[in-house]
Amino acid sequence: TSMAFDAAANPVATIGNAGDISIGNQQVNVGTSGSGALVTAVGITVSDGGNGVTAITADYSNSDNSISGSYVGNRSANTVNAAGADGAPVYNGSAVVSNGQLNLNAGTTTAVNTSPITTTLADGSFRGAIAQSGDSISAGTQGNTASNAIGFASGLNIAGNAGATNLSLAFGNSTVTSSAAGDLVLLNEQGNEGGAGFATTADGGSIEAIANAVVVAGSSISLSNDNVSASTGGNAASNAVSANGSSFAGKVAVGNQQSNDTVTLMSASASGVNLGADLTGAATSRGDVSVGASSIGAMAQGSQATTEVDLSGTSFSSGGGVITANADSSAFGTLTTGGAGVSVGNAQADYGSGTVTSAKAGSDQLGAYYAGSIGGGSGTVGGNTIGASAGGNRGTTSA
Repeated sequence: TSMAFDAAANPVATIGNAGDISIGNQQVNVGTSGSGALVTAVGITVSDGGNGVTAITADYSNSDNSISGSYVGNRSANTVNAAGADGAPVYNGSAVVSNGQLNLNAGTTTAVNTSPITTTLADGSFRGAIAQSGDSISAGTQGNTASNAIGFASGLNIAGNAGATNLSLAFGNSTVTSSAAGDLVLLNEQGNEGGAGFATTADGGSIEAIANAVVVAGSSISLSNDNVSASTGGNAASNAVSANGSSFAGKVAVGNQQSNDTVTLMSASASGVNLGADLTGAATSRGDVSVGASSIGAMAQGSQATTEVDLSGTSFSSGGGVITANADSSAFGTLTTGGAGVSVGNAQADYGSGTVTSAKAGSDQLGAYYAGSIGGGSGTVGGNTIGASAGGNRGTTSA
């Protein structure tokens, strides 16, 4: 298959497979002003209504709620699965899986979620229990995600019949090419090009129990396992080839290549977030308050990949020879895997004139806040986290 666009910086993408069993997937997004997901002015609220009620005796539960805003440019799952059978049959052939994904965007790809999940007591006095657990507010942006797999079940013998695959993604001033050759061949190539990169924000999101009423003795307010998060990633892939407990005469070649080339790559922010029990409007608080096992976080990652070849318990013969796995980590990247035996290659690169990745979690509040009189009862805050992490690329390869 092939795709072609005009020559004025729009992409040209080609994919070519040769195999007895062959799966080829190709996805391209071309944008001029950015893409994204926006969640605002949406909230989940449990409230006494603020209607001048002088005394409230009730239990409130506001749990296991989720408000999310997410954008994924391309998503795919490509699988060859050969089941076993009686009599140890022989598969005399090759299997090829290839995946190519590309985002070309002149704008900024964004995901924004500024929503609240709150329980509010507005008037009078409160005697009862508030439970707010398992709530989440999240925003996520991802360029490409892929799951690629070739699996041969135990008892199925394999006699190879060499196959090959190649991928080429050309966009703007960059060209990324990959190729792999063997009997079981898996190749993944993903790229993001142009624009101002990806930006995700959960700024101002809140998960709170707000008590403006007097909290009398014997009452309780509890928040646990609540989460506000923002995450940004360029490419994510899982690549796996397995042939367990079989006789395998042939070669395995697996290649993974991921590239991000934008002005400012990846940013995630979860700032100005309030998570906890707000009793600043309560003249008196005499109840038990706890906030635990909750988190506020932001994470930005260039690309991540897990690539695995599992031939455990397999009688494996390939005829010997030299294994090659070459990668050129430049904006004009090339990756080649092949040769005899098992060949695995991984190449990941980020390019940009600005910040590569950034994550921010600032001016956040996580806990219990008081302003009025406190007498009796207890306050417990523990096991909570506020964090931000940024990284370039992460790859795990095993054979």
